[in-house]
Amino acid sequence: MQNIWLSLINSKSEYQATASAKTYLFGIARKRLIDWQRKQSFFSSNANDEFDMLHIKSNELTHDESIYQEQIKTQFDQALMTLKFNKQEAFILQQEGFSILEISEITTSSVDTIKSRIKSAKQILTQQLRSTI
Repeated sequence: MQNIWLSLINSKSEYQATASAKTYLFGIARKRLIDWQRKQSFFSSNANDEFDMLHIKSNELTHDESIYQEQIKTQFDQALMTLKFNKQEAFILQQEGFSILEISEITTSSVDTIKSRIKSAKQILTQQLRSTI
């Protein structure tokens, strides 16, 4: 996070008002993540913390329901991690509330490419989850 903020401060003169500040910040964060990923030569993320699709309070569920929900969440997380990075990134950014245009700006990819990645990610996830659930 500190590297991202330092990058933001150092590149403040490059900010163009055509993109929202949020989009600009996520673009910087994405670049720093990719840099770190290349240095580490592997990518590991905890999808459980970053992406909580079910968002169910465990105290409202019976023990069996809680176990079942956890199994579904685990299967979803595993399916999500099988996606190629660019598809996973586009899908997660959309789930976080970014528009197609904002995702395009963050990833420096065309709008059509982002649409294709999201559609493909959804198809792959649907196929994988149908076969496991």
